[in-house]
Amino acid sequence: MKTRVAIVGGSIAGLTLAALLDPDRFDVTLHEERPERREAGSALGLWPAAWRVLDAVGAGDRARAFAAEPTSGALRDGTGRPLIAARDLPMTLVLRPDLIDLLEAVVPDSVRRVDERVDDPVDLPADLVVGADGVRSAVRRSAFGEHLRPRLTPWLALRGILPGPPPENGEYWGRGDLAGVVEAPRDSTYWFTTHVSTLGSLPGSAGGDPWRRSVEVDVGEALAEARRVFGGRPDRAAAVQDVLARATPESVLAQRIYETPRMHRLVHGRAVLIGDSAHAMTPNLGRGACEAMIDAHVLAGELSRRPLTSALARYEARRLPPARVLPPVSRALMRLALSEALQPTRDRALAGVGRLVPA
Repeated sequence: MKTRVAIVGGSIAGLTLAALLDPDRFDVTLHEERPERREAGSALGLWPAAWRVLDAVGAGDRARAFAAEPTSGALRDGTGRPLIAARDLPMTLVLRPDLIDLLEAVVPDSVRRVDERVDDPVDLPADLVVGADGVRSAVRRSAFGEHLRPRLTPWLALRGILPGPPPENGEYWGRGDLAGVVEAPRDSTYWFTTHVSTLGSLPGSAGGDPWRRSVEVDVGEALAEARRVFGGRPDRAAAVQDVLARATPESVLAQRIYETPRMHRLVHGRAVLIGDSAHAMTPNLGRGACEAMIDAHVLAGELSRRPLTSALARYEARRLPPARVLPPVSRALMRLALSEALQPTRDRALAGVGRLVPA
């Protein structure tokens, strides 16, 4: 008899797992509340481990045809002055819609699709319920407890794609703000900014009910706020001001950053967490998509080799350590990048490292 698997969440983590599970052994149903949001445009950094997963699902060669490999760049201060140069980076960028399409293409036809909200995942008729439904995971809430609610950070992130290559690749650490401009696939530029903001929060609250989708951020207001933060002064990086000036609300994603609380388990009964459900983090390390795909690969491998209970135990043993370590490391890096009080000392220290260490 086949093992019945209900995957809640049909984005990168869920699609990767659905593509990896053997249809001769697993009866898979993929639940996705808002399939149209999977096509939201941005670029994702994929490290070598993620490429091994793409090769395992048979999508690696096609993905490489759509990828960009920025071979050099620099960590810069808010004015654009280089602090630390970087060459031969092991990370490759793909556009999120391209990655979604490639994963969709390798999901077996036997996988059933249910495009509706799942309020009580623990009641789904399945031997295994997989939470691949993001930082506000319904699976984490219903199976692991209300206390593991997502945490709202003070930061607002904007992201976009613009035509044409950038004049330079770089990440800009300012005084209380962060930006990046990098070469992306299809002869384009991927840019992002992060700054402290109250947009997208309910008045008088810390973001409303964290289990629900946050108040929608008005993209026009967010873009105008970012232009005020990053522009208007001659000492700010021209590359960042340029992308913000060319961006339009229709081409920008604006989102409050939430984090998953520190997890002590990834398995509870017949429920298991993968991707952002288990370890949503600030985007500084560029490893969100990569870790989600690794989760799916490890879980599928253990399920294919062991009985269900021992497979889940092995998955948790292998993936809980990074799920506990990466979010606080990412958060610490975000705080350093966005520091106001430490900015002069931070920049002097980074410049010193840049002089001493080869790129």
